[in-house]
Amino acid sequence: MPNTPADGEGSPDSRTGVSAATAYNARHDNPHCSHRTAVVMQKAEVQSRTWRELNQGHIPQDIVDAITPAFALKLTRGHAADPNQVVLIALADDRVVGFIELLRTPRPPINRPEAAELASLYVLESEHRHGVGRALVEAGRQAVGNDRLVLWVVGFNTNAQGFYRHIGFHETGLTQTEDVGPELEMINY
Repeated sequence: MPNTPADGEGSPDSRTGVSAATAYNARHDNPHCSHRTAVVMQKAEVQSRTWRELNQGHIPQDIVDAITPAFALKLTRGHAADPNQVVLIALADDRVVGFIELLRTPRPPINRPEAAELASLYVLESEHRHGVGRALVEAGRQAVGNDRLVLWVVGFNTNAQGFYRHIGFHETGLTQTEDVGPELEMINY
């Protein structure tokens, strides 16, 4: 399955050069700094592309099509401005290869006030199994100041489920249903 929100196993390698140290915090986006603006715009392109490739054929096409680069840019800027959220962007050779979005306080129905929520993690398929996802998760833990993360994974995304288990997450047994036309099972880790 292409461009799923996970990168598989591995550690940062010399091919990508991505590590926790190269995660870019979108909160520092400054419209007067062309490099930072370009990075955030690239992140929006990656978000739109990975969303489309993950969800194509699984959810209604109008919902797939709704996450355009312009809409993703608006989301990113909104998330970066929210003190409860952290957006980190992975760069390799000055190009965006993935991102993570975290919430300092999990959303209901998760009742784990001691944890933060990993809201989304997307990595370009070409960067899977090179440590990008793992580096983003570690950088995210540091950015929110919390080693305890909870997350939801859509039931059809077995690649992401395997990735999260590989890096130490465990299913809690809690599930919920998202109604996006067809009902989608979400699995909690």
